[in-house]
Amino acid sequence: QIFLEKFNPEVILSFNINATRNPSGSFESRLNVLIGPNGHHGWSAYTPSQSLVDQFPMKNGKMITEEGSGYDENNPYENRDPRFYADILYNGAEFRGRPYESFVGGLDSPQSPVENWNASLTGYNWRKYSNDALPIDENIGTDQNWIIFRYAEIYLNYAEAAYETGDEATARKYLNLVRSRTSVGMPDVTASGNELSEAIKLERQIELCFEGHRFFDVRRWKIAMETENRPLRGVTIEKKPSGGFSYSYFILQDRKFEERNYWYPIPKYEMDKNENLEQNPQY
Repeated sequence: QIFLEKFNPEVILSFNINATRNPSGSFESRLNVLIGPNGHHGWSAYTPSQSLVDQFPMKNGKMITEEGSGYDENNPYENRDPRFYADILYNGAEFRGRPYESFVGGLDSPQSPVENWNASLTGYNWRKYSNDALPIDENIGTDQNWIIFRYAEIYLNYAEAAYETGDEATARKYLNLVRSRTSVGMPDVTASGNELSEAIKLERQIELCFEGHRFFDVRRWKIAMETENRPLRGVTIEKKPSGGFSYSYFILQDRKFEERNYWYPIPKYEMDKNENLEQNPQY
């Protein structure tokens, strides 16, 4: 409800949106239609990747590749971190009165009999921010405020700062305050050292999913050469005649991040103004 209520008490700073038309005749926000699946006449403008989906841990706190996680490749969406179900529309998820169907030939697939031009290319859609109380209609604006800063981020910022100053006990405390709230209920993190650092980074990726932080986080941590040099992946789901589904994964787009991408180039007109300026590396 944090992302649907106009003024939720967890929100510290947000950009106010209203559902009225602006002078050009368009709406300030058409979020529902932008993120909605094609089976409901949405545009699938922003879609989660398989790479992101794989980052959501299991309910027991283990990553899907960890021994003892309980991950079932034949039922990949079972027993995941509760935030997975709040953030991601996946095949079989209940959405607007029916299951979301991204399997080949499904109502929300590229072969949809409803609309086939605006399907998700990855096999997933956003769930977070989707307001089911409003129809998915390009002629109806949405008024959810864009959240810039909320209370959970304060905890995560503090946990990271505590870790960097050597206070691991405080880091774990505030990390686990985010994980232990009633609607999440994930196991406490007990790790230390580099494992604790990685747990904080993962928690930010999951908790702040689709909120505009990840782009900056991987750059300030200087891990973008690793995280952004991976291909963008999607899933193909086929319905078996006998029931159930089979899953195969594909590369939708290769991604490349070079070290120089940590900086922007200084514009030539600025360089021309001041001969003492030095261009950023590798430009």
